[in-house]
Amino acid sequence: MNTQMMPADPTRALCNFSVSDEKLTKKAIDGALLSKADWERWPVQERAAVFLKAADLLSSDAYRFKVMAATMLGQGKTTWQAEIDCIGEMCDFWRFNARDYALLLERLNEDLTCPKNVWNSIHSRALDGFVLAVSPFNFTSIGGNLASAPAIVGNTVAWKPSSKSILSNYLVYECLEEAGLPPGVIQFIPGPHETVVNTCLQSEWLAGVHFTGSTNAFQSIWQSVALNINSYRQFPRLVGETGGKNYHVVHESADPDHVAMNTVRAAFEYQGQKCSACSRLYIPKEMWESGGGGVKEKMIRIVNEMSIATSPIDLLTSFIGPMIDEPSVQRCLNIVKKYHDQGKVLTGERIKDSQALRPFIVELSPGDLEKEIMTQEIFGPVLAVIPYEEPWESVL
Repeated sequence: MNTQMMPADPTRALCNFSVSDEKLTKKAIDGALLSKADWERWPVQERAAVFLKAADLLSSDAYRFKVMAATMLGQGKTTWQAEIDCIGEMCDFWRFNARDYALLLERLNEDLTCPKNVWNSIHSRALDGFVLAVSPFNFTSIGGNLASAPAIVGNTVAWKPSSKSILSNYLVYECLEEAGLPPGVIQFIPGPHETVVNTCLQSEWLAGVHFTGSTNAFQSIWQSVALNINSYRQFPRLVGETGGKNYHVVHESADPDHVAMNTVRAAFEYQGQKCSACSRLYIPKEMWESGGGGVKEKMIRIVNEMSIATSPIDLLTSFIGPMIDEPSVQRCLNIVKKYHDQGKVLTGERIKDSQALRPFIVELSPGDLEKEIMTQEIFGPVLAVIPYEEPWESVL
């Protein structure tokens, strides 16, 4: 494999945990641009081999347990959640992206139709410039994927990790370099969002943005790119996954035990801190009440008996752990506060003086469909329940 690169110093990624200022961010951009000329010339098979090797390393004793431990300590995940995040999903990202997507692009040439005396071919090339990857705290694997997916196809990347997940993300970065990723291909830039992201968005060499996070943050990035569109050397590509408001719609034929247990899991695993978390439940009123299945009582019992860790050291035996930070705790408490006075909060409380919350179940009525709790992403363990009596078709 070709590992000859330019001198290490000008391309070296920013591997410190200090606050990155504008000058350091610009240095990282310069390093990414210097590294690009050689990296994009690597055959795709050799680039893919780096990430396949990284998947093997991450799933081995060399990285598996320390990445899981960093995710548990820094992001409040249980062993189960850390395993499926760091090992299962991250390894899948690297293997699928390298083997089944990047290499598939190269095989497109085999299916080209070539008329007589004509030779058609496809040449895949990287974007002109660097890609900015902005990752969230809640999945270590998303950080690794946002930074590595553009790199697999020849781009160099400025990776801005969440300030709440720096350690686990840095270990993923170390794993990539040990697997053979040349220094400078991915620039690891911890620091304030405003400084790092805004500096990258101002660069004339911005070629793309790979983002997962809040809708407001991505809208802000999109607006900045639009305002700077005349200063770029190309049209930056923007790829973003933002928040959601997931839901369960239950039919009367559903099994009440299944509904209760799996709605709790969907809503409250990892403290509801993911865009796929179930935050709304529409359920037949008869099934919700005790006479028709008692899903209400079942869910209340499950939540009240739930083992909840108040600190990361307790996460070995707990179902959920503490919230990521105090502002997240306050956001959840503020949303449910108004419903306490109305007697609509069935479960939920702050546990002692910790950042852990016993999940909130809030029973509403069809007249509450436009309330904040039903329309805004909460990113915490809050579930709004709407028992319905209308015909199934009209509910849908």
